[in-house]
Amino acid sequence: EPASRAYVVFLQSRPIGREEFALVRQADGWILRGSSRISPPVDIVTRSLFNFSFEASDEVGGYMLVAISFLSLSTCHVNHSFHEVELVQARLTPRGRAVSHLIFGLLSLAACVLLAWQFVRLDMSSWRFGNVAPTYLATPLWLPQLAMALGMIALCFSLCRTLIAETRRLRLPAAAGDKRDVT
Repeated sequence: EPASRAYVVFLQSRPIGREEFALVRQADGWILRGSSRISPPVDIVTRSLFNFSFEASDEVGGYMLVAISFLSLSTCHVNHSFHEVELVQARLTPRGRAVSHLIFGLLSLAACVLLAWQFVRLDMSSWRFGNVAPTYLATPLWLPQLAMALGMIALCFSLCRTLIAETRRLRLPAAAGDKRDVT
């Protein structure tokens, strides 16, 4: 059962439509579905008739792109979707690959912790000062920045999990092979 919410959209204190959102749990994660019934048609009409745009479609689309990009980082890491230098990795022994993954994992974790810290500071600063986007929606900037911070924190947890698995792999005898399963 999706947890859904419906919102009435107002323009100049008059209701102009309804927007529905649903949060759906699937086996491999969560999906946020929106009906998008209001924003694109309103933007198209105002652009064509009045040569004016609320820029809401562009703004919300940008926020969704940021959210998808950052919140998918940990999933991409766990599913080995990031680039690796396979030319070098293929020439290493299983132990050498584990050491290489451990070193690069530690470097990645250090960079991600630094980024997560800065994203949290940015988000808290936007919250504290009440920063809003200079658009008609006047979106509080802490909302899209929160997705950046949460995505980077999730990636830090995924990297920690991978580092633990790589450390365990280094402790195993060489006969155990090189199985890269960190789930």
